[in-house]
Amino acid sequence: MDVVHVEKEPRSLRGPDGKRRRWLGTLLHLADLRSCYARVPYGDQAIFVLADAFRAVGGFPEQPLMEDVELIRRLRRVGHIRMVRSTVRVSGRRFQARPLTDFLLMNVFPLLYRLGVSPRTLARIYGDPT
Repeated sequence: MDVVHVEKEPRSLRGPDGKRRRWLGTLLHLADLRSCYARVPYGDQAIFVLADAFRAVGGFPEQPLMEDVELIRRLRRVGHIRMVRSTVRVSGRRFQARPLTDFLLMNVFPLLYRLGVSPRTLARIYGDPT
């Protein structure tokens, strides 16, 4: 299957090695459900925010990781988080380049952050995302 055909088949995710990542589509769907019900979208899920609200909470915090989670936490103080049904296409390269275990570990990071683990410590565990 070439790139032209992949574009016509949105469920056909391919990594840099040319192999399909069937597990990725399922996990991304679960991440979307988590985001929808918990109302904590991550940066790769296209956070939209009014400029006034963004400025009111000081914008993105200067931290190496979990800045999107922190932004949402701050925004909750000034208003409601609403989810829109629009579709946004983002790159999956950082997920495709890593093994499934890394992807699962990344999903524990927000919990660790809420439990008080510093963004700097989480960034060391996360390592180089490329």
